[in-house]
Amino acid sequence: MLDVSKSMSPHEVQVKKGLLEHFKKLIQYRENQSPPSTGSFHLGFFNELVYPIEEIKKINSLELPLQSIEFNGQTALYDAMGKGIDYLKSLNRKGTMLLIIFTDGHENGSKEYSENQINTMLLSDSPKAYLVGAGWNVDCDIQKFPVYGMIIHQTKSVNMKEIFALMSEIYKNLGNYLNVTHYP
Repeated sequence: MLDVSKSMSPHEVQVKKGLLEHFKKLIQYRENQSPPSTGSFHLGFFNELVYPIEEIKKINSLELPLQSIEFNGQTALYDAMGKGIDYLKSLNRKGTMLLIIFTDGHENGSKEYSENQINTMLLSDSPKAYLVGAGWNVDCDIQKFPVYGMIIHQTKSVNMKEIFALMSEIYKNLGNYLNVTHYP
C-alpha cells in the first residue's frame, strides 16, 4: 500500500521510480524461477481514500496507474491497513501473506477503521504487516501500535534508496517462511 497523500508529495518522483524498479526486480525474479513461483504481488494507493488494490502481473500493468496517481489529500492510514488486511484475507491463499505499507506515518484521514480495530486485526491471525518508511517523524501515529508481528522501519524520508533496500530485506529475511533462498 503506497501513501500518496500531500505529505508524501516531495518524494513523488523518487517513490514512483523506486517502485517501478522494485517491482521489475520482483517480477523478473518470479518469472525466472524453476519451477515458476506461485507468489503474487499487489499494489494499492491511499490518501484520504483507499484506491482498489490490484495484482501486478507485468511491469507495464504498473507503469500507467503509478504515473497517473497524484499525491494530494490527507492520510487514511488506518483505512489503508484495514482494507489491505481484508484484501489479503479475501485472496484465501495458503502461505505467508505480507502487507507492506509505504508511508510517512501520519494518520489524519481514516473514516472506516479506528486504531482499536486495527489493533484487533493485528492480534488475529491476519497477514503480517510491515511498515516501511513509517516513523519518519517522531510523533508518527503508527508508533502507538503494539508490535504484534509488525516491524516498523524507521528511516529519514530523504533516503529513498534505503527505504527500497529495506523492502528487499523484508523479502530476504522471510525466505525461511516462504521456502525460497533468494529474493532480489
